[in-house]
Amino acid sequence: MLNTTPMPMRSAVNLAHALCQSVADAAGIQVLFLKGPTAGAQGLRSADYVSGDVDVLCTREDLPAMEAGLRARGWHPRPVSTGAREFTTHSVTYLHDSWPCDIDIHTTFPGFFADPATVFDSLWQHREEHEFSGIMANTPDRVAQFLVLLLHGLRAPSLARNQREINDAHTLYVDNLAPHERRALRALVESTDCPEPTAEFFAGVGEPVDLPPTPSEGYIMWRLLTSPSRTENWMLWISRTHGLGVIRVLFRAVVPTRADILTDHPESARNTRALLTAYWRRLVRAARLTPHAVRSVLRAKRELRHTVSPRTRTTSSAPIPAAHPIPNATFEPHAVAPAQHLPQSSVAETPRNAIEWAESEQTLFVLPLAAPAQSPLALRDSAAALWFLMEECGSAATDLAAAASAHWDLDTETVRPEVDRFLTELTQLGALPDPTGAHTESRPAGHDRPV
Repeated sequence: MLNTTPMPMRSAVNLAHALCQSVADAAGIQVLFLKGPTAGAQGLRSADYVSGDVDVLCTREDLPAMEAGLRARGWHPRPVSTGAREFTTHSVTYLHDSWPCDIDIHTTFPGFFADPATVFDSLWQHREEHEFSGIMANTPDRVAQFLVLLLHGLRAPSLARNQREINDAHTLYVDNLAPHERRALRALVESTDCPEPTAEFFAGVGEPVDLPPTPSEGYIMWRLLTSPSRTENWMLWISRTHGLGVIRVLFRAVVPTRADILTDHPESARNTRALLTAYWRRLVRAARLTPHAVRSVLRAKRELRHTVSPRTRTTSSAPIPAAHPIPNATFEPHAVAPAQHLPQSSVAETPRNAIEWAESEQTLFVLPLAAPAQSPLALRDSAAALWFLMEECGSAATDLAAAASAHWDLDTETVRPEVDRFLTELTQLGALPDPTGAHTESRPAGHDRPV
């Protein structure tokens, strides 16, 4: 009765948001979902934009709990090369063999230079709830999401996609952000300490921000390490290594292991020729980019000798006004309490299932949240119809058989075997509780799709 219809990316991303929220609820921790479908709902991205991953932000202290929860549900870390493991420190990516999307767990977000705990608290004060496949989860509000998207684009403005994000942010700021949202945005820029990476943007909209007299250490390193290539990263690693370690790092930069090449360039696994071609292209690229990378690292080191605290600001421009209360509670920047670890007993009960209707496939995907390592169940045709009927009448076999009999205009005796098999499968797969337990009349999470 259940089938194996592949999940479309949009459905998978929504369900993965619900899964991560379930993991966080079970662990009693707080998380924020960045970018993704919410940005479209907030008018910050096209509603047609489909993300290929889930970006979830937690504190460093809560990262082990999030990782353990995903591992228990069959997810595993993405294989990474030596360079990626050394240079990517703000997030860890998880994959699942049955899911088309990734999950990126962030403990920081590039461009925010305040302490990560301070950044999390600042963004948490700008949170609002959104629904993902029937599960409520916290995301940044429109103001905070705008800043996250802007910083994402500013990481590599030379890339066409990132430049579009910056251009879109400029248009949104000028045409769509209300005065109170602009004030809240400027206050958030200060509290998360990101005036430096956003300075050019704000100058472009005619509202320059205060900057330190010399670049801060955080900004110097951000500018160096957000280069489109990893050459600067390798040069920095080499410059910070001593003794024989320099030779080892230099050799690995020039001659990566076979495993590293296959990880960074999966297409090279086809045959020996493809593998050798990948090695050769890496050498050519390194030779071309190394001179510029060396100059960038040396410049950064010179600048670092003259850095000041990132909190030191010039006073030549007018002070940034404090954020005023926003009339719409959805975007109220200080309407909620700072983030804090939730004791297990205070965590709100999560619905048993996350539900996602995929219109293009005419398939209902049901993700049992109480069953670790489960992938979404795909319900079509009679199975989907039975689920929708069950939303109305509950999961008692007698009631569901009567509803199915009326729906298909068939005798109850004819549909009862199908109903029994349907309920048995759902129970075995964790979508329904065991009927011998305490909740024999449990209803699945509701869905507004008619039968």
